[in-house]
Amino acid sequence: MTLNFYTLGVIYLVYSFLGWVAETVVATIRGGRFANRGAAAGPFCFIYGTTGVLLAVSFGDLRAEPVYLFFACMMAATVMEWITAKLLDQIGSAVLVQQYAARHPMLEQLNQRLGERSDTLRRRIALYIEKRIQYAYPAAARQEQTALRKGEKNFLSVSDLLWLFVIGAFLGDMVETVFCRVTAGVWMSRSSLVWGPFSVVWGLALVLATVLLRQEKDRSDRYLFAFGTVMGGVYEYVCSAVTELLFGTVFWDYSKFKFNLGGRINLLYCFFWGIAAVTWIRYGYPLVAKGMKAVKRRIRPWMTALLAVFMAVNLVTSALALARYDARTSGAAPANAVDVLLDEHFDNARMERIYPNAKKVEKAG
Repeated sequence: MTLNFYTLGVIYLVYSFLGWVAETVVATIRGGRFANRGAAAGPFCFIYGTTGVLLAVSFGDLRAEPVYLFFACMMAATVMEWITAKLLDQIGSAVLVQQYAARHPMLEQLNQRLGERSDTLRRRIALYIEKRIQYAYPAAARQEQTALRKGEKNFLSVSDLLWLFVIGAFLGDMVETVFCRVTAGVWMSRSSLVWGPFSVVWGLALVLATVLLRQEKDRSDRYLFAFGTVMGGVYEYVCSAVTELLFGTVFWDYSKFKFNLGGRINLLYCFFWGIAAVTWIRYGYPLVAKGMKAVKRRIRPWMTALLAVFMAVNLVTSALALARYDARTSGAAPANAVDVLLDEHFDNARMERIYPNAKKVEKAG
């Protein structure tokens, strides 16, 4: 079966529907009455559709190895469900905070003004007013106060996630560059983007690790290491398969390593993901969080917006340049003005300098 956007769309809808049917049947039997398990307007559980697409894209080359395929799909589906649950906790916390702010506009305005001068003073005043509200209306305020405090504890804003992504992408690029220098004796570009030393794989990984493991910091190092090893391996495998599907290029190949799986991951680097998870949660994130808190008052909204625009343009341009590089090396002539512009500014020599380990995948047929 050829995987294209039409096929993936069909897989997404079919698995979303089948997942809804399965969950609804099980919930109805357990509860003794009909239970609609879908959150959408219709008979769909979209986590099943998303997971179905993810498995179809990522593990197609394991069809001849059913044991590996079974465990890979099992781990990917488990991680996907866990990530979804964590993200829904994160979104729920954000909604709680926003709803509270909407119901208390005067308090929110006061908080914003004071926040420009002192976060500590703002929190103390907000807590004092909350206590006064609880004293006056104990039944109504108790549940809301608990939910708000939980939301503030768990909540990471969009700007926080953006800065974490950029910091993670930069640090990941630096780590890989130094690692290649030490192990291979050469300075090599490890960037995922055409502008700047940023590794998208590392940036997304650190954001995911922060969202998923931040509240697990009290767990043992063994737990963090095991989770990082498994999640990192699945994540790296999926990234390899997705980028190959989108750009026709393999950006890393571990087929020469022992204990590798399809050349996409190997056991040694999976252990590195585990070490990275422990290091980040124990030392990296607390340090970065303190630094972000210290400079947050100096960062204006327009700075974050400017960074978001730059990274978005960088991501889109890099994707277009990679797609055009794949088409150009396949003999396709420029079809429009954008292709001509990409050929002029991102020729083969430049792309091979940015992505020295990229290997073009020969398409069947």
